[in-house]
Amino acid sequence: MTWQVSSNLQIISYNSNSITLQAIGNGKGFIEAVLPTRTVRKKIWVGNPNQVTKLSHAPFGCTMGEIFAMLAQGAEQYEWEVAGAVITDNGGTSYIGGSSIFVDPYDNNNSFTIKVRGINTCGTSAWYTKTIPMDCSGGPTPLSTTPVIDNDAPETIVAYPNPAKSQITVIVKEDPKVSEGRPTGFYAIRVLDQNSVERQYYTFKQNRTAQTIDISYLTPGLNFLLIYTDTGVITKKILVR
Repeated sequence: MTWQVSSNLQIISYNSNSITLQAIGNGKGFIEAVLPTRTVRKKIWVGNPNQVTKLSHAPFGCTMGEIFAMLAQGAEQYEWEVAGAVITDNGGTSYIGGSSIFVDPYDNNNSFTIKVRGINTCGTSAWYTKTIPMDCSGGPTPLSTTPVIDNDAPETIVAYPNPAKSQITVIVKEDPKVSEGRPTGFYAIRVLDQNSVERQYYTFKQNRTAQTIDISYLTPGLNFLLIYTDTGVITKKILVR
């Protein structure tokens, strides 16, 4: 058996059963064992995690709501800090844990600031900072803008049946021949109506490869799903009958 590794890894020593490596760069990497009958490749992340690039939310105005970070590649945990709010997971203004937190903004604030960064055993990413305006009328907090419709990769994430009446199932369609840069699961779904107003928000503790959701409350016509995957956000157009 022989070994091959990506350019951001250096082989220190190896034998037929194990290999010792040293990181010489950051980012995506791989370890490949070339056997007589087949080749086995293991993808790994090398170095500090990538920076969080976007926050999403479950709707809230002046009451408690959930803040969700788009997953950063290489992150094993996430560190959060807030100003003008309390993280209800521990009642403080800082927290280390998962990729989402519940936040209770101070009643006398018109906005609050939130910081998040990824953590792994190699270190941390740069902070991602967002100042979030409060909407005390009870409407959703505008953490993100109206989505741009993107169906460039319809074979990657499938939503069916489409058209649909009361339920729709979201599923990751895997292609073993093409895996690089494709989602292996999704961790949140936002449901937007015809006016791109958020009507429902689902988050999952673990990545899903399939999930059925209720859409019976949507007005017939063109509506949208924002599907948060481990490689980015995919927007699907759905036709409600």
